[in-house]
Amino acid sequence: MHAVVHVGLAKTGTTTIQRLSIDLKESLKLDGFEMPWSVKIREEEYWQLGDGPLPQMKIFAHCFHPVKEKFQLNEATYTVKKVQYECESDILHYGSDIAARNQSIFLSSENFAHINETGIEELSEYLSQWSKQTIIVFYRRYYDWITSLYRQHTKTRALKDTRKWERSILDFASRVIKQVPKNYISELQSRLEKKFDNIIVMNFHDLSKAGPHETLFCDKTLNMTHACEEIQNEDDVPHENKGVTNLDYFDLVYGAMKAGLIKIDSDKKMHQVATKVQDYHQSMLNNTALKRVCPPQADLDMLLNVSLTFELKYFPGQVDSLESDFKKQATTKLCKVDVDQTLKKKEWGDFFRSITNSSNNISSNIACKWSPGQNDKCITLISKRIEPSLQRRWLFFGDSTVFRLFNSSSLPEVLVHSPLEKINQQCYHYSQLECHQKKGERCKLNDLFGFHYRDHWVPHNESGLNFIGPRNYGASNPYCTDCSECFSDFLQYTLKGNASSYGSCDRSKNGLVYGGYIHMEYARDIEIQTPEFLTTQENLAAYISRVWNTPNLIQEWRRPVCVVSAGLHDATIKDISTPDYAKNIKFMLDKFTPVC
Repeated sequence: MHAVVHVGLAKTGTTTIQRLSIDLKESLKLDGFEMPWSVKIREEEYWQLGDGPLPQMKIFAHCFHPVKEKFQLNEATYTVKKVQYECESDILHYGSDIAARNQSIFLSSENFAHINETGIEELSEYLSQWSKQTIIVFYRRYYDWITSLYRQHTKTRALKDTRKWERSILDFASRVIKQVPKNYISELQSRLEKKFDNIIVMNFHDLSKAGPHETLFCDKTLNMTHACEEIQNEDDVPHENKGVTNLDYFDLVYGAMKAGLIKIDSDKKMHQVATKVQDYHQSMLNNTALKRVCPPQADLDMLLNVSLTFELKYFPGQVDSLESDFKKQATTKLCKVDVDQTLKKKEWGDFFRSITNSSNNISSNIACKWSPGQNDKCITLISKRIEPSLQRRWLFFGDSTVFRLFNSSSLPEVLVHSPLEKINQQCYHYSQLECHQKKGERCKLNDLFGFHYRDHWVPHNESGLNFIGPRNYGASNPYCTDCSECFSDFLQYTLKGNASSYGSCDRSKNGLVYGGYIHMEYARDIEIQTPEFLTTQENLAAYISRVWNTPNLIQEWRRPVCVVSAGLHDATIKDISTPDYAKNIKFMLDKFTPVC
């Protein structure tokens, strides 16, 4: 019997490993491993945690160290709340039951990294129920780890917590240079070695693996062969805790608020404005580098020396790559944005003033319910959101519901007919744009976008993909849709011939708005297939990237706003599970996010 305990560190892919262990439950059972995640946790005592396995992993670890309070960010409501984890004794009994049945156990929680000497002794005694114990701990470069840790802690700052807003990465780095935190690998390993003989240190930076999850589950000494095989056969493993909007943008908003450029009265509004700042910086300013304030050279030298010491101890063969990476981070992640200098620039001052002028739109409720007989509220809301001063290209993707909403509103006139008339009739001789209205049919979908057809249409059973569309008419009629009443209707602009600039009529500042509706029923389907991509979503994203996001069009209009409503049809696919449905949604978002 084998007890494998993954103790972190935090910020080394721990949440991804934990969520994967839930998905790999059956494969791990085939490998002889079980997990004690079946105890119902009282929801009222554990805010926003629910009854799932992930919080139980945390609670299990807390059975071996004192009750600890922490702050958590609810990213759905943008609120921060203090939570408290306690030991639930039943979960320990369930683990003991695994041992009584002569099964191995797999445990994972970064909270183990906070256990003191007494807790480690108690953990050792508990794990003695298994004949073999293995402790897994991941190594992450010290400077890289502290920047990630700082961002994790800082993203939970509430507006009223001025201490966290005033403290920067410079302050944090200066402190941890002088004293290594007790939950870093060197300190943690020192405590663990007093009671455990078999400690495996794994490399967070191992580029030969898809990530820490593959490094752990495919380690040959653990004999998790079925779990490893399932991971390696996965097309795309979702990585958790990818982070929220860049903290630089939050710092700019906070600085603008202090300078009186904008009024922020809630955490929710702080997040909304920070998202707008990010969009403005990336789309309108082309991601121009922000001026930064970096640590003093003495602090950088000390941090590099500490990091090199740990690198030489754990993985000396990768020292050269550390030095080059540190040099890059010394001017980026280890620095803070120079808020004062940035806000003095005209483009940023003007931007925040424009945000203030439209603050009612930022804080307004943008939710509505639509039905064929009651669509006025949604139509009014969408019309107000299409503001020429903020964004000038809109694409609506969805099934017949979106098609009906689009057609029953003024959107076809605003996004298709009016701009088409303006370019082709009112100022044709002055325009450098070629403007084409694209109208689709139920079949021959590739023709609409100028896509080549595949030599061989790939049906479901040959695609290698599970739980995808189409499922009805489109499944037996190549390059056709399931939907009989979802006809794409949009405007496509390109520059004429060798033109390299716009005419006087073409400028977005003149209020030229365009876009339209593009049919897409599923979050993942194979209705549109090309020699390059098998799925509709990949092909549509490539079309937007190559036709809508050319350098000239991006400079003038920015990336289009994509209003996407897909997923209802995926939910009707027979035997689809919640994780499979979530994979389809994530697949769609991963394809559209970079181009919209």
